[in-house]
Amino acid sequence: MLEADGLTKEFSSPTGTVTALRNVSFSAEPGEFLAVRGPSGCGKTTLMMILGALQRPTSGKLRIEGQDPYQLAPEARSRFRAERIGFVFQEFYLVPYLSVLENILAPSLAKAHPDPPGRARALIERFHLQDRLTHVPSALSTGERQRVALARALFHQPKLLLADEPTGNLDPENAEIVLTYLADFAHSGGTVLMVTHHADAAGYAKHILEMEQGAVVSTAAPQG
Repeated sequence: MLEADGLTKEFSSPTGTVTALRNVSFSAEPGEFLAVRGPSGCGKTTLMMILGALQRPTSGKLRIEGQDPYQLAPEARSRFRAERIGFVFQEFYLVPYLSVLENILAPSLAKAHPDPPGRARALIERFHLQDRLTHVPSALSTGERQRVALARALFHQPKLLLADEPTGNLDPENAEIVLTYLADFAHSGGTVLMVTHHADAAGYAKHILEMEQGAVVSTAAPQG
């Protein structure tokens, strides 16, 4: 499903070149749940941006289902991203003036779907949002906003789900709900890569990639 081969990312700064990612290599199969941990500034977000086909690496190769998205023209890469990759973030990034239903339907504007209302209804039921259809994000609880964001990410049935601190703003009960949904996505054959600072959240993963100073320094199964 996903193969990273020697991914390196460098940025120019007034004091010289900054290496944010250093020769990162790993792979993830369909049905696999990976967690990425490490201190702030270690390269986790840069890695997620590259894996999401949002930021071209300086060197190295990325393959998702055998395709390197950075070999595609910008429009084709955007279509590739919309079809295959779902994103879940700590800050949700819901459109503030759209209702729950409209936020979940938003991905259909970027890529056609054969039955947008039907797909939205299925997700609304799955995430128990039936009583919140017309609410805007400011009228929702934090847990409800994250469930809307997750439903939106799953609209096009992606093969790869990238989650950046998806439980960072949630209480333990809602965090468990979100992590269970991510685990279910993996159990159904999808691939999940989640950045997290929380050991409990990482415990849902099959493997944990530990990062330091832009490099993956170890790969292990969760303890306990």
